[in-house]
Formats: sequence, C-alpha cells, structure tokens
Amino acid sequence: MAILQILDDSNDVLRKKCREVTEITPRILTLLDDMKETLIKAQGAGLCAVQVGVLKNICIVDNGEELLELINPVIIKREGEQEEV
Repeated sequence: MAILQILDDSNDVLRKKCREVTEITPRILTLLDDMKETLIKAQGAGLCAVQVGVLKNICIVDNGEELLELINPVIIKREGEQEEV
C-alpha cells in the first residue's frame, strides 16, 4: 500500500468530472487500499479519488466507527447546513 499525495484546491483536476466505475478490478481495489492509508495518515473524515488525482467516482468516508468504501455514490437526501470557518 502507498500513501498518495492529496491535491490542494488550486489544482484544476479537482474541477473535472469523475468517471463511473463499471468494474471492480485489482487496480480499483489497490486504489481503495491506498486511499484508506492516505486518509488515516491525514487524519481526515473522507477522501475522494479525484483528491489524489484519479478521475473515478470513488470515495472513502470515516463515519467514526468504520471506513466506508463508496463506489459510484449518489446523494439521495440531504439536510442541515455547513459553514466554513
């Protein structure tokens, strides 16, 4: 497993549309493992593949109990507000 470089918000890759994952391949599984390692090292709450330069619709989310691997996630409901401090 490898620690991946997290792109900062000035990188134009972050504004590109990610592609849908159509097949779970060994490469996708390795990416998920690397993203988990990267998220843990960064002590973050979530990490999307595009944040490490991969234009795939994949993310890892730490819900406080476990790391969730999301492939082609779709937001079906939202509530509340978030303010940037």
